[in-house]
Amino acid sequence: MRTALLLALLAWPALAGPGEIFYRRAEAAWKQGDFRGANDLFRAAVAAEPENPQYRVRWGRLYLERFQPADAKQLFEEALELDPKNAGAVLCRALVEPESFPPPPVA
Repeated sequence: MRTALLLALLAWPALAGPGEIFYRRAEAAWKQGDFRGANDLFRAAVAAEPENPQYRVRWGRLYLERFQPADAKQLFEEALELDPKNAGAVLCRALVEPESFPPPPVA
């Protein structure tokens, strides 16, 4: 049992997609406050694995946190094109939509 678990853990990085290492490094850089580094690493993750919507969602969240809603919106829309049911992309897309309220009734 222990041997099987050890082998599974050793093989796990090999099972990840080609963008996974960039994605994990981007998350680590973001956590450490290295926003420019995180941005570059998210870009590399998307380039390495363009079909993965999660990389775009997280990259968009970085943009949203850094007050760049237009760039964030673009990434969320790209993620939704890849996976229209991606809950993270749907939620984040709603966060960047301008609120619109109906006009008050005319008295």
